Amino acid sequence: MKERTRNMLVGLAILLFILLILWLLFGKGRRSNEPVGEPREPDVVTEVPSEPRQLAPTPTRTLPQTSEQASAHVVARMFAERYASFSAASNFANLRDLLPLMTDVLRAQVEEQMNSAEASGAYYGVSSRLMALHERELSDGRAVFDADLQRVESVGSPSNTSTKYETLRMELVARGGSWLVSAVNWQ
Repeated sequence: MKERTRNMLVGLAILLFILLILWLLFGKGRRSNEPVGEPREPDVVTEVPSEPRQLAPTPTRTLPQTSEQASAHVVARMFAERYASFSAASNFANLRDLLPLMTDVLRAQVEEQMNSAEASGAYYGVSSRLMALHERELSDGRAVFDADLQRVESVGSPSNTSTKYETLRMELVARGGSWLVSAVNWQ
């Protein structure tokens, strides 16, 4: 047998031996962590509760029935989370992105708020997450939603944070086949 062939066979045998050890340690050869000994008796429950446990009712979620209603829900969800998340350091990019979804009156109010915050120069940022959206009213051309939000607010520095849970009420109006937000109020 040539020396090269012998060396390959020895290397293959060593590799197989290492794989066998790894398989025994980490593979199917591994058994339960319980100590070996006498078998245990299973635990038997002797108490029977006198009253059945009551489960909390599951909240029902009403789904939009028409495409118009679905459109209002989509606008409300997206608007709530983005409106409630902003940063003076990013020049209020989230709010600026939402301007096309606002009526002229609300757009003017938001632009004024952004301009006054920019003038102060202090760091301020809020990151929000939508927890739930509640439809309060949805009729032809008008919708009202309450958005429950978790808000992490940073004042003065990104590391100086506090967490709040707040509700944002949004009023939407249908204009030209689209839903626009006409008013927002923190509850």
